Amino acid sequence: DLDEHGVRRDVAERPELSSGVVEFVAPAEYMVRPPQPPAYVFVLDVSARAVQCGLVTEVCQTILANLDKLPGGQRTQVGVVTYDASYHFYNLKSSLSEPQMLCVPDLDEPFLPLPSELLVNLQDSREQVEALLNKIPAMFANTTNPDSCLMPAIQAGTALMQHIGGKLLIFQIGRASCRERV
Repeated sequence: DLDEHGVRRDVAERPELSSGVVEFVAPAEYMVRPPQPPAYVFVLDVSARAVQCGLVTEVCQTILANLDKLPGGQRTQVGVVTYDASYHFYNLKSSLSEPQMLCVPDLDEPFLPLPSELLVNLQDSREQVEALLNKIPAMFANTTNPDSCLMPAIQAGTALMQHIGGKLLIFQIGRASCRERV
């Protein structure tokens, strides 16, 4: 039924007619497995150019300010990868006194040095995540390395969350300068 303006009379009761996006929550019988926790892997360029222009500091501060806004509540998982001429993972387990950096210089065959410990629950490892984000700008403040191995870092970040999926957030200052595989 249409009203005098040619608009359906039930438009107010039907969100799919008035909203640009509509999400329908599927009941349990439609799920093959339980939903996975939301995962976020932050991939950050720490080359000399990124440090000099302030990208590293700005990104770390922004992530810190928005940790509470990440969806998923108590189930949210996070991981951090930084890169210049090599890429670096961070062990953020809650049992550690401070974050542990693991450097992988082999760009041809990316691998995860500690596969089960690099993606952590944000609530459990909150102190380590915050400590790392506060520490990264100082760690790379004096770098003179101009290289940026973007593609291997993306592959490493993808490998980090491949078992559950998630979002890869990449922060790159400019064109990559290391050997890139297409």
